[in-house]
Parts: sequence; C-alpha cells; structure tokens
Amino acid sequence: MDKADLTIPSHFSVPPSSSCVLACSPLSTLSLYTLPHPSHSSSPPLTSLNTIPKTHSLPPIHLTSGTSFTAVLYSDGTVKVFDHRTDKLLCTHMHSLPGCTAVTIRESQTDVLLLLSAPSGVHAFSLNAGAVVAVLVDGLSAAGVHFTDSLIVTGGDELLFVYPVPSPPKPPKAPKGKAKKQRPSPPPVLRVPPLVTIPLPASLNSFSNLAARFFLSLSDASLMTFRLLPPSSTSAAPAITKIVPVTYPDDGPAISFPATAVTSFGHSLSLTLNGETLLHLSPPLSLPTDPTKYAVKDVAELTLSLPPVISLAPLGETGAAIVTERGGVIKYDLATKHTRPFTATGTPTAAVLCVAASPDGSRLVCGMKDARVLVFDSDGNEKEALRGHMETVTSVACSAKRGKWASGTQWYASASKDKTLKLWSGGKCLASVKAGDKDVNEIAVSPNDALVCTAGADKTARLYKSGTLEAVATLKGHRRGVFTAAFSPVDKVVATGGGDETVRMWSLTDYTCVRTLQGHAGAVLRVCFASAGSQVVTGGSDGMVKVWTVRTMESCTVDGHEDKVWGLAVMPDGRVVSGGGDRVNVWKDNGEELAAEKEREREADVLGEQDLANAIRAEDWGAALEKAMAMEKPETTLKVINDMRAAGHSLDLHVRAWEAERVSQILRYARAWNSRALNCGTAMFAAQAVVKNRDLDELAAMPEVVEYAAAMKAYAQRHFDRLEGLMESSYAVDFMSQLMGGMEEGEGAGAGAGEDVVGGIQLDEDEVKEFEKKRLVAVEKIEGVAGKVAKKGLEGAVEIIGFSSDEEDDDLMNEDKD
Repeated sequence: MDKADLTIPSHFSVPPSSSCVLACSPLSTLSLYTLPHPSHSSSPPLTSLNTIPKTHSLPPIHLTSGTSFTAVLYSDGTVKVFDHRTDKLLCTHMHSLPGCTAVTIRESQTDVLLLLSAPSGVHAFSLNAGAVVAVLVDGLSAAGVHFTDSLIVTGGDELLFVYPVPSPPKPPKAPKGKAKKQRPSPPPVLRVPPLVTIPLPASLNSFSNLAARFFLSLSDASLMTFRLLPPSSTSAAPAITKIVPVTYPDDGPAISFPATAVTSFGHSLSLTLNGETLLHLSPPLSLPTDPTKYAVKDVAELTLSLPPVISLAPLGETGAAIVTERGGVIKYDLATKHTRPFTATGTPTAAVLCVAASPDGSRLVCGMKDARVLVFDSDGNEKEALRGHMETVTSVACSAKRGKWASGTQWYASASKDKTLKLWSGGKCLASVKAGDKDVNEIAVSPNDALVCTAGADKTARLYKSGTLEAVATLKGHRRGVFTAAFSPVDKVVATGGGDETVRMWSLTDYTCVRTLQGHAGAVLRVCFASAGSQVVTGGSDGMVKVWTVRTMESCTVDGHEDKVWGLAVMPDGRVVSGGGDRVNVWKDNGEELAAEKEREREADVLGEQDLANAIRAEDWGAALEKAMAMEKPETTLKVINDMRAAGHSLDLHVRAWEAERVSQILRYARAWNSRALNCGTAMFAAQAVVKNRDLDELAAMPEVVEYAAAMKAYAQRHFDRLEGLMESSYAVDFMSQLMGGMEEGEGAGAGAGEDVVGGIQLDEDEVKEFEKKRLVAVEKIEGVAGKVAKKGLEGAVEIIGFSSDEEDDDLMNEDKD
C-alpha cells in the first residue's frame, strides 16, 4: 500500500441525532463531515467541516461517538476524546490502557464515562474526574461492552455479565481559608462486581442492544434476544427475561453461518454475514397482558430501517401507508410483509406530515409541510395539487362512502396550523372556516359523509356539516388539547382523545359526553373504532395500545411499543396496525376465535352433565365416578363414592386402572373432604383404596401425594381426639344413669322427715330440690343427644356433640367445590 492509500478513512462514526459523521484514516487524520439531506435523490459528496492531521503516532483501531464527544482508540492502547459540538474538534482528554481493544462512550447529565475493554477488565474512565473511577471485575469483554440507562453489559465466551453504572465521583471539598493550590488527588478506583451472570448456550461472537433489548450472535449460527429490566425497589439485581431465538420471515434470509458482527443502526439491527449486511426491525415482541382480547400475530419484521412513524392510514384491503419522521411515505403490504418507498412521478420536495387514503385504496392524500395537499393514485401519479393553506398542513381526510368514489363526487378535507378547515372537490376549495383558536390536530369524517369533526389544541372538538362546513356543535370537556377524533361506524357517537389522558365519547343527538375512558398514563394520541364499533383502540404517548369494550368500559393493554404511538389504523379484515417512534406492529383480534372455543367448551360441559346425571340415575357408579372426576367435580365425586359405599361397592378396580394424575386428583379431593368430620369416613375410604392398590414407592415419588398425606394425617388426628372426647362424655352419661337409678331405689326407704336418700347419701330438703332440678336438665340433654346419635350413627355424633370444622376447614373445602 502506498502512502496515498493511507489517507482513505478506515473508521467511521455517526453521533446520535446528528447530521454529521466523523472519520479517521490509518494516518490518524480525524475529519468531521456533514451528512446530505435525506431528500437528495442523488449521492452528493460529503462536505468537510474540519480535519485534524496526525492526531496520534499510531493508527486507530476503534472509533465511537456520543451526543457531544468522540473517542478514538489507537493501537498502543491510547484513547483520545474530542469535542465535536463545534467544528474545531478539540481534544479534551487522553488516557492510556495497555491491551485495550475497544471503547464505548456513555454520556449522561452528570458525567461522561469511557468504558475501556482490556484483558484486566472493563475500566470506567470519568471525564469529570479525568481518571479511571471503577473496574468491572470478573467480566469478559471479548464481544464488546454495551449499556442501558442504569446497567452495563459485557460478554465473552459463553457468558454475559451485568454491572451497575458506577456513580460519578464527588468533587473534593475546598479547603477553608487561604491555602496553597494543590493538584487534586485522583479518586479511588472502585472494584465493581457483576450483579448478574448470564450463561449462554454457545460462544458469543458479538452482541448489541436497542434500548433495553439485547441481541446476541452465537457461534452455532443462532441469533438470540432477551430483555433486561432495571433493578426494582425490592431487588438490587436486574430482571432477565427468557433468552429466545429471533425468527425471520418466510421470505427472509436463510442463516446457516454465524454473524460476525451485530450492531444497532437507528431503530434497526445490522447483521454482518460474510461481508453482507442485512437490516431488520426490532424482532419479537412480548405477548399482551390480556391474551383474551388482542394477541400478537405476525409482527412485521421489516427489511427496512424505519425512522419514527408520525402518521398511518389503511391503504386498500391489505396495505398501509406509513409516514415517517423524515417526511417519506412507505407502503407496507400485510399479506406479503413487503415494504417499499412510495415513489411518485411528481415527487414532492417538501416533507409529508400526514396521510389519508380512500376506502378502496385508489387515492392517497398527503398533507405537506409547504402548505399543499397532494393527491396521488395507487401507482404514484399525481392527480391533484390543492393550494390554499397559509401554513403547514396538519391533517387530511377524504370521503368515507364508496359510492361517491365510484361516481367521482368525492371530496377532501384538510386542516392547517393557520387554524382553518378547508373542503376540496374537483381541484377547488368549496368551503373554508376557522376551526378554533389554536392548531387543528386531526380531522375525522362520519361514515355517511354528513359530518366532519376537528380535534383542536384549544381543548375542544368541533362538528361541521360536510357540504358547507356550517358549525353544528362544539364539544367541550377535555382539560387539555384534543389530539384525535373518530366516528363510530354503527352508533351516533364520536370519540375524542386528548392530553388529559382520557378518551371521551360524545352523543351526536344532544352533543353531551356519555362516557369517559381512563387508563393511559400519557396523552391519547390516536383513537379508532374496531369490531363493528363494539371496541375502541387507542394509542398514547405512554407507548401503550389499549383495547376498550364500549359496552362494559373494560380494557386490556397490548405491549408492543416503547415510544409514542402516533399511527393507528384498523384494516378491513379487523387487524390493527400501530406505528410509533420505535417500530410498526400488526395485531389480530382473536376475540371471535376465543368466543367460539368457549362455546365449544360450554357444549361439552352440558353433554358431560347429561351423561353424569344418566349414570347416577341408572346407579352405574363406576361410570358416574369416572365422569365426575373427568369433569373436575369434587362434590359430585363425594356423593358418588358415598353411594358406592352404601351399595357395598369398592374403589379397588378403579384405583388400579387410574393414571398417576388421577390418583393425585382423588387424594387431593380426599384431603379437602377430610377437613370436615362429616366426610372423614369417605376420605379415609378413598385413601385406603389408594394405599392398598398402588405401589408405595410410586406414591412416595409424587411430591403432591406426600403433601396430601401429611395434611390428612393432621386432620385425622383431630378427628380421633374428638372421638376420644365423645367416649369420655359417654362415661358421664353412664354415671348419670346409675345415679338416677340409685335415687329411685332410695325413695321412701326409711328416710327421716325432710330428708331423702340419693344413691345411699342422705340429703336435706333443699339439697334434694337443687339436685332434682339439675337432674331434669341433664336428662333432657342426654335424651336429645342419644336420640340424634341413634338416628345419625357415630359419624353424625361427632358433628352433634359440637366438633364441627372451623373456618380454616371450610376454606380448604371451598378450594375444590364445583
């Protein structure tokens, strides 16, 4: 290589949220360039802002940039930090760490840390202190260093290590009085142990992170992902979600060799595979918190890096038009999962800020930053250019009735920062009206094209007649600006969402608020009706997409965004497309499927109840027992076993034929039955059948059986103690019987005046009366108890004497009630 080749940059870095790029050549020449505007159709050369020749005597091996600073690592382990906020590229810090292989820069409001990877560990160099303040011990950094807001992650071999971010050092206290200025001593170096060590299924080649989600490239050619949650108030260690593989779309690349590098690029993931780079949007999302409503289906893994989404509209049956922060429009096909930029013959030079589409997808209406409204056909040919607004167009809408599009009488509506609402048809402005005291954020059109609703920043929503834009009503109730509005497809209702975190539903009959939905933790930015008007879907600045049932006002949240949800659309097939500052998601309403499944389960339960009743009526106890246990009915099972005992049947044949799961089930039932003295006989009958007919080693190997047996033993001991007390009470009955017999023998047997002989004991008159009174009470109680005992038997006697189960017993029994 000659000397001229050494001037070509070998390392590049793009600071976050910046329009510049830094480059360093093998001769250590550091250059700052401006990036061209995305609207350039060609690729103009980069404009150099500043160049610093020979920043070091050895070539660079790593270059990284933060928001304000850029760090360059050279081959001798020297790291130099440059301030790129100005064109001068001033070198502010320098540090040397022999064997350093990589550097990562972390900027916060309080300090800037350089994380230097070396064989001795990861060294945290503080720019405020100008020295190393911490060393992350026991960790490997062969695969790199990455960080979240409060955590640092390093990796190598088959391990990942998670560390807390070292606290910035406190500045030394100034000495009191006049003293000689002394050079401040360096802060002590903290040795930081890992909070969590994560084992991996294979060696780690490379990894990167997007926010709190990490992506790992392993040596077995797999790409894995997991989410890292910060420590909670109850635990100092962060929470680690399950490490799962990243799946690719059916028409995506077939990966059969490991990725050599995994890096994040904007909102996408960059995989380098044998020199070929593939970009993917952040892959799988977590399931919704309530799976009975909306569930994740085919989350779009776009093979395109999407900037944050600011507007979204359905385009035909399976398409969606997506407006990004860069002002471009992207067409996404839900059927094929393919995306492509929307290219038009009259490509606008100004940015697109909002979009709407006709019901049949034949027209795409774009609101422009230069105050125009452009209408394109599905092939990208410009059909109309509507001029009349004085400022940026903030929202557009068009006729909702398909018949008007078929007859060519369709119209368009647009709102602008000039506070006006305009109606267009045939390339002309039909009507214009001032729509409030502040900006109009969104426009909605009623399903019959009769009304137009505006959502304004002045805390109101306003209704107008579509033909003349004559004011109909002003809806007041939101405490902050209104961001969105949508008409119900079936009811005379319009829904609005605002910055006060509420969704309000207004009657179109008397224009009053009939319902208020609360649940978002931020402003409600988008609202749509779904499921034929029975549900409302909302997206908010809190990153949540919520689904509300209009009738019950219940809601569920689907977890899929970590940034504001500015785009929301309901497709004709019921799927919901949501777009935010982080990604685009596609959701499917599985409510009908779940309802059908529940109906099938209900029908099966009804048929099972009929079969069970028939078996009991026919006294087919074996079939009744099997059916009751299969239907998980412990009370019915108890009744069937009682009837079997009364008829002299045994459980032996059933117990021998049962699977282990059924044996565990009958013992679980017996544990609950045994908690009541009235059912303890049946419980012991079932337990005896199990012990007699099943292998004891098999039972001992079942942990739940050991638990059930211990509980039954405790309750059985209580029942035996109660029976023992009953036996002791029977001795008292016997004694009283003998005493009464003795008193009858002593009556009139030679007692003196005023005296009686009772049981051989001579008593005076008052003692005899008192004894007689107590005897009559005792006889009455004994006769009542004896009668009930004779009627119910021994088990009934346990309950009659008063040894009934307490509240703890009843709670245990209620666990297995039908």
